[in-house]
Amino acid sequence: MSSTPQFQPSQPSGNQPFGGQPSGNQPFGGQQFGNQQYGGQQFGMQPSNPNAGTVRILAIVMAALSLLGLLYQVISMISGFISGAVSTDAASTDVTGASVASGLIGLLFGGISILVFVLAIIVAIMGRGRTRTGAIICGALLPVNLIVSFVAGMIIGIIVASSASSGGGVALGIVALIGGLLVLLIKTVGTVAAIISAKSAHEAVRAGSL
Repeated sequence: MSSTPQFQPSQPSGNQPFGGQPSGNQPFGGQQFGNQQYGGQQFGMQPSNPNAGTVRILAIVMAALSLLGLLYQVISMISGFISGAVSTDAASTDVTGASVASGLIGLLFGGISILVFVLAIIVAIMGRGRTRTGAIICGALLPVNLIVSFVAGMIIGIIVASSASSGGGVALGIVALIGGLLVLLIKTVGTVAAIISAKSAHEAVRAGSL
């Protein structure tokens, strides 16, 4: 009686990529799959930017200083209008304590603007996505702000120099108002961009994608 050959699965079949224990060691299965770039710690568990925490801190400081600068601009405009409305006499050339304090505060916030510009450059270089975009907008609007302020100051100086005309006071008020509103608008847009940058950096750090 002839015996038919028995077909049994060979032992090495379990060692192939799609069967047996060693299959878990291949790129598409088992332990190594969770440890490669498509899983585990390297897939969204840690920030891809090693300086993510620093970027978040710098972006938050940038937004806070930008907001302070915006508040200073609003207060300066309000105080300027109030002092202009209260003063009925000719402008005095006496240097008072209030004028010195106002000048020092203005110098302080000028330094803050420079600091915001430096922070915007750093965040734009180190950040990504909306964090970088917001920092670029915030930093780019600072020179624009200076240019607008310089041009408005030149026009006001020209009007003051020729203030002998009857319409000099009215023109001076109009130019001052337009210049102040333009600076306020620029600082508002820059502050909003800085806040968006800080918020995006915070969310990216939490998501591990900055």
